[in-house]
This record gives sequence, C-alpha cells and structure tokens, in this order.
Amino acid sequence: MISGKEKNNMKNVVFMLDVDIKGDGRYASSRRESYKYSIDSWKKWCDKNNCELFVLNDLILDNDKMGICWQRYYLFDILDANEVEYDQVLMVDADTIVHPDCPNFFEMTENKMCVVEFDGSWDWVLRGLENYSKYIFDGFMMPWEKYFDCGFVLVNKNHKQFFQDIVSFYFTHQDNLIKLQETFFNGTDQTPVNMLTHLHKIDLKLLPYEFNMNDMNRKEILTEDLLFTKVGWIYQYNAIPNNKENKITNHLMKKTYEHEMYKDFIDGLVNLLETVENKENVTIDLCFNLSEQIEKIDDSKITIDGYNGLLEKFNTGVEKIKNLGYTVKTRVVEENEFYFHTDYRRDLNYNYCKKVDYVMWGETDSFFPKEAFQVIETLSEYTKGQNLHRYLLSFSDRKMWDASWDPLVHVDYQDVVFVDDDEGYLNPNQAKSPMSIEKMNGINAKADEFDFTYITKPKISGACLVLSSDLIKCGVNVPPCLLYNDDEGLSIMSERILGNTFVQFVCRNVLHVHARRHPQKRMYVRGEDNPHSFISQKNERFQKLLELSKHNINSLHTGQNKFYEYNDLKNILETIK
Repeated sequence: MISGKEKNNMKNVVFMLDVDIKGDGRYASSRRESYKYSIDSWKKWCDKNNCELFVLNDLILDNDKMGICWQRYYLFDILDANEVEYDQVLMVDADTIVHPDCPNFFEMTENKMCVVEFDGSWDWVLRGLENYSKYIFDGFMMPWEKYFDCGFVLVNKNHKQFFQDIVSFYFTHQDNLIKLQETFFNGTDQTPVNMLTHLHKIDLKLLPYEFNMNDMNRKEILTEDLLFTKVGWIYQYNAIPNNKENKITNHLMKKTYEHEMYKDFIDGLVNLLETVENKENVTIDLCFNLSEQIEKIDDSKITIDGYNGLLEKFNTGVEKIKNLGYTVKTRVVEENEFYFHTDYRRDLNYNYCKKVDYVMWGETDSFFPKEAFQVIETLSEYTKGQNLHRYLLSFSDRKMWDASWDPLVHVDYQDVVFVDDDEGYLNPNQAKSPMSIEKMNGINAKADEFDFTYITKPKISGACLVLSSDLIKCGVNVPPCLLYNDDEGLSIMSERILGNTFVQFVCRNVLHVHARRHPQKRMYVRGEDNPHSFISQKNERFQKLLELSKHNINSLHTGQNKFYEYNDLKNILETIK
C-alpha cells in the first residue's frame, strides 16, 4: 500500500521515503530512528512555504527485485496514483534536516532540474564514474565537476519521461548494476543517475552546497556544537565514520532538530508584534532564569562560552524585538537565586497592573495568536459598555484534558477525542503537541469575526492568558504562598475574591499554541534526557519543589496548615546530593 496525503491543491511537493525494510546494515530498522526528525523538520518547512509533504511508507516492489533507492524514481507515478496535484517536486533523503528559515528553493529553479553541487569524497566519485563508464555505459563519461548528490533532486512534469527512463534503465541493466555495486562498492543509484542525466542532456541547474550539505564530517563542521547550522540550510548526515548502528546519525539529527525552542518563541513574538501600529502602548517584559537551585545547566550542551553563550542567545532575541520598535525590559535570574516562573508572574502582575490596561502571560513554548490585540480591543469595547472591568481572557486551544476544559477548545477541535497518554505530543489535534506559526495563522485567518463565550468558574491555562488590570488591582494574583502551580493559585484567588461575579471570556475561533511537549524544551538540563518535559522524569530536586507547592495548594484550599517557604525547600535540597 502507498501511504501519503489526501488529494490537495498544493503546487509544490516535498517527496521522501520512510520505509522499514527490516533488514541488516544500511537496511536496518535502527537507521530509521532519526527519520522522524527529518520528516517533522520538512513538515514545518512545508507549512511555512505553502508546500505539501508526501512520505512514502511502503515499497512499490520487493527490495530484492528493485532496491529501495531506485524505487523513488517512480515518484511521478506515485503522486499520480494518489491524485496529488503538483507543479514541482523535491525528492529528498530522509537523513536530512532542513533549517526552518531555509529559502524557498522552488522559486530558484528556472523550470530546470535542480540539484546540489557534490562536495564529498572525490576519490569515491571518480572511481565510481570510471567503473560505471567501463562496465555499464560503453565508455561514456560525464564531466566529473558536475557530479551531484541524489539526496536533493528537484524536478517538474517535464522530467516525468526521464524518471521513467531511469526505471527502464534499471531493469535493463539490473544484474550488472548489482554485480558492480557488490564488486566495487560505488553506491547504488547516484552515479548511474548522474551519468544518465548527462547522457539524456537534461537541462540542469546546480544550487550551492548549503542546499544539501553532504559529507559534513570531512569538512570538520559536523561537531557537537552544531557548527554546520551556521553554514547552510539543509544538512545531510551521511559518510560518518565509526557510525555503528547509525548511533551518531541518530544523535546528531535529534540534537539538530531540538536546537533552540527560544528561537521559535521569538519568532512567535515577531508574528504577534510586527503589524501593531501603536507600539508605544506595548511593553515586552522577559525573564531569563539561570537559577541552578533545582536543575543544573549542562555546559557540554551549550555551543559557546557557557553562561555567556546562553546570555548571548537571549540578548539576540531581545534585540530582534527591540528592532521592531518596542520597549523590552529584561531580568536575568542568577544561578544561586530561588526565583521561579511563579514568582515572576506574581511580580509581573503587581508591577504592571497600575501601568497598563492588560497583563498578558506568555511562555517560551507558546505562541500568542497574531490577532491577539484585535481580540482584546474588540472585547474591551464590549466590556466597557457592560461596565465589566475585572475578567480574564483566554484564546482557544486544541483538545485538552477532560470535558470540563471543553469551553476553551477551538471550534475546529471540538469533536476531537482527547487521548491521555505519553504520546499525545505526537498528535497534532492534542493541545500539548507542537504546531507551526504558519499553521496557527492559517487556522485563525478563517475567523471573519470573533466568537466569544464566557464561563463563571475559572479554567486557567497560564500560557497566553490575558488579565485585565482591574482584576489584579482588586487583589487577584498568584498568592505568595505558592512555589509552583501559579495558574491553579490564580484560579483559587479569582473565585475567593470575585465569587459569583467572576467571568472568564474565551475567544472560541482564535487559536493559541501551547506546546507543553515541545521537543526542544529542556535542552540544557544536566543528567536528564527528558526533551518532552514529562514531570515524572524530572529530577528529585524538582519533585521536592512540586511536593511542597502541592502542600501549600492544599493548605490554601482547606485550612490553617503552615505554608512551606523557600527556606524549607533550601533545607530539604541540602540533603540531596
């Protein structure tokens, strides 16, 4: 069976293979472990550039009848069989990661077949050309300097016949091709396809190396600090020595994919802020927490200069927002401080409630909708007319938790069944999973007018929450007794202070993203492999913080028990090695 996307109207398609042959060596299942990062990186790039991703999950023919590398040249037949509308198609290997800011190469083609200059082992290439020329192509030789890597081949409908010719060539020379491969170890399809391209006089355009960075190890850029990410756009993890069971490839592809959630956060702020006209009315307040009281920073995972490297990245993002014309205020929490996001949000509310009309809570794993300020202004006009000044505003989310949270679910996701398991982050319909800015923008663009509802019992998810300043002025805030659980503390105080006058508005057709299981969330935590931020997998020190905070929540709810404070936590932590 061929699997792929349903019929669509996308003009440009990225086509790749992810087939489990369950073989040995290069066909081992372990080789596919990192393909999920490749696929997801291409999915994000396609969403951003209005393209379609098509992943072939099944062989067309048995691998012993036609090697998997050759089967991809059925590309046009596969797309036609799946009724995929296309203009241009990129055939790309699944051992690649594409940078999210990679320029749109579909706009560079000049209607030609586009490939990328090869820059790897020329000894391997030249020996291959000599052998294929002698034993398959009757002495025909192509210009070696125009040799390309087949991990990136961009074609259009004009090349349909050429791909059919490649398939025919394979079956005509199948026995000799296999024998040559097993005798000289000169690869499978790549060199013959290069030769055929020149034999058939296909009009080629060579793109520069940064669009398919093969053999990076030979250039000494395939390093733990991910130096190659500063060089180009598409990274191919091939020709890596001592790569037993593909472990180095799997490690580096995962690390590249998980590189820097903070950049996504800054891009999300730019998406929110770049169209605002009255920029003087908006202040951005950012807290960069470097406290190591709960979790230690793994210096080996920081690419440059330890703390200074992290600060440099933080300040780069700050400058990007300042360059849009905004006032940005920052605080850096030092390593020996007991100060966490609950403290920051409490202080944020208190410090700004007399200066602004609204306080907006952000999180590094979340995106405010581009329409946020329009939604706030529209709601403000209504609430002023109703003499309502103390309230919360939530933007809708994807399916989340039990049915009591359904009032906060976006209209497009109301009928989705919530699945409460550890793989929810893989389900794009669940609230905890990542979603690209472009996908969110596309969903929200469908809202011709804003659809508001309200609830009278608080259901607070802290990311992208909007608090009216009068709500805070009347005393509603995160209580100082809480060490964690800020959203739950705000809920308790909202009900206690406002009682039956509490109101929380929800914009049901404007979506925000809170990727609680963002794969780049916990990159620098020492001694932890917990990229999706499962609480149960966090360290013992965090569990103690959580335990004391839950005790304080219970005390706030039920009686006169003494609240734990940071001194209590400090004493407990001193007993943990």
